[in-house]
Amino acid sequence: MDVSEEYGSVVRIQPNERVVSIPISNAPKNRGLIGILTIPTEISTKQIEQPIIRAHETLNLAILMHGSGGHKNYTYLKLTAQQLANDNGWYSFRFDFRGCGDSFDDDEDKGIALDDPERSAREFDQDREDLDIVAKFWNDPMNYQHLLGPRESKYQEGSSTKKLYINSIIAHSRGVIPMFQWSLVQWQAHCVGAPCILVRNLINCSGRFAGHKLFEWAGRAIDDWPKVDGIRYSMYKNKQFGQLGLIPREELELTGNHEYSGEWDLEPLNESGYYSTLTIFGVEEDKVEIEDAYRFTNALHKINKLILIRGADHNYYGKFPVTPEIEHPSNPDGWPVNSRGLVNYNHAVAKHIAEFLGDKERCKRLHKSVNSGSMVQVSRWKNIEGINNFRDIGGYRVVDTRYLTSNDVYYFKIGKVFRCADTSKITKQGIESLDKGLKIGKVFDLRSDSEISANPFPIGACEQITNGTVKYHHTPMFRGTDLSPEAIFFRYENLLASPFAIPAVYMDFLDSGAHCIREIFAHVLENRGNFVYHCAAGKDRTGVVSLLMLLVAGVSDEDIACDYELTSIGLLPQLPEIKKHFELQMKKFMTKFAAYKGYEYASEQELTAKVSEYLGRGDPKFDISTHGFNNLVSSRYDTMLMTLCQFHDKYGDVYQYFSTVLGFDDTDIANIKRNLVYSGSPFTKL
Repeated sequence: MDVSEEYGSVVRIQPNERVVSIPISNAPKNRGLIGILTIPTEISTKQIEQPIIRAHETLNLAILMHGSGGHKNYTYLKLTAQQLANDNGWYSFRFDFRGCGDSFDDDEDKGIALDDPERSAREFDQDREDLDIVAKFWNDPMNYQHLLGPRESKYQEGSSTKKLYINSIIAHSRGVIPMFQWSLVQWQAHCVGAPCILVRNLINCSGRFAGHKLFEWAGRAIDDWPKVDGIRYSMYKNKQFGQLGLIPREELELTGNHEYSGEWDLEPLNESGYYSTLTIFGVEEDKVEIEDAYRFTNALHKINKLILIRGADHNYYGKFPVTPEIEHPSNPDGWPVNSRGLVNYNHAVAKHIAEFLGDKERCKRLHKSVNSGSMVQVSRWKNIEGINNFRDIGGYRVVDTRYLTSNDVYYFKIGKVFRCADTSKITKQGIESLDKGLKIGKVFDLRSDSEISANPFPIGACEQITNGTVKYHHTPMFRGTDLSPEAIFFRYENLLASPFAIPAVYMDFLDSGAHCIREIFAHVLENRGNFVYHCAAGKDRTGVVSLLMLLVAGVSDEDIACDYELTSIGLLPQLPEIKKHFELQMKKFMTKFAAYKGYEYASEQELTAKVSEYLGRGDPKFDISTHGFNNLVSSRYDTMLMTLCQFHDKYGDVYQYFSTVLGFDDTDIANIKRNLVYSGSPFTKL
């Protein structure tokens, strides 16, 4: 429930934030797990003349967790929430563990004072349970629609449902332990086909690896450590700052006795190929050994990125006050200085986290992990001479098992369904690879008549080389319309302004191209063998068919979005050619724009500036030749999640689409699904 009115003024929430209470057993509704939801906003005027252009809203959600003695606004948590919203378009939820901050405290209900040695220690089982409660809350869209505000559906009466996807957990200090423990439990459940929530990006800030080293630190830092009942400190609790609290000795000992071995060995995450981890430590770390940064890096060497922040301590502040005489050498990046004169490196932490979760770094990591994780380890890219972006879409785990008769673990079949870009330049060797290597029986060409006239598939050569075993079939999604990336903006000019205009285009494809889509799935229904489908770049029309192929098989939205983003990699060899055609089309567009807007006498430079201003929607940095082109050829993970959100809003689910739009009945749908999947081990040979 939204408890912003009760807590908002105390925790100083921003206009784009809500204070939320997530229900837990034995706690009042307004005193469950208390956290702050930060909502991305695209444009903020902030009472200045020029608007600040922010990242487009995505459907990604990050969960942020504090350490011992901390709370939801501690260290970098508040800064990171706003930076993710502004720079990445992410939602985030930072919360207090039970007994901390504003969350429910069983000891308090029993009348036990904050600094009483009888206070219960925070246990990892309970912290892990708190994280599980939070993850399950945000995994069910029905829990939080009221928090996001009303959204009118474009396709039906009433409001639409927005689903958020938990794509990162970010933890500080002691909070790192339940983060890794919970992720290990989820991965183990995934491996045996049990219900689970996989969160791909795990960010470890100042986490302790060698638990026993805590006792060495305590012996140095705490007077008479063998006899003390814990650590007393000034804390935030129940809407009040500066209260005297206690971290009980038992809680410290639990941390000191924890090791990443046995049940909590990190090796399954390291070997999964699914996870990515970021480890951030201050070089002046004063509570955890700096060597722990390297211990984490070694344990997670296949998936980890390590960042060390020079001058920062455990909570990411400088160790010594900055004076005007030494400000520059000790703070070369110009980070803010707090009231004690210490450099606040929490801003650096927020920046590194936002960059790690940004599009560029995520795409690089996806390229590395493309053949593993929640999918079978499959050789996804195929080298077919003369064709770009050729890949197998098989191997993904099936999570929606409706229409399947057993409780087995299912995967999308490997070596059956392929997608690619334009096939017109395929060589003799390439045709032989289709036939003998991949045993492809049919090539579905989704391009228009005009596209094929300009770049035809070599039908005669194919029939001669393969003796007719590889059949070519022209199934245009739009027969008379050129929808190659470089021509598509004449039909959908908003694509130049933002890649987030793409979902509306794809929704148009799903309706207008239904006749073409049905032909391909009729082939699947009849189970006629292996096949490939393509358009010009293998991105848009091909991406829509792939969406349906994976969705009807039961693959998760997240994996569908990952598969779509692979096109950003597959298109790289083709980009120079696409750019050349784009520039020709852009000149035609600018001529039409000049005539329409009355700029016939403007110079080319002036006209380019006018077009950039028009399409950039107020963003002074927008340039049509760079930003416009990049938006046009974009294949972003977030774009596909948005498309899937609109798809579910319009059709309910994929089976409704197959029934009402494509005209398949339940028996057909069941057979289509069975023909696309198999049950068994991820390493079963088909």
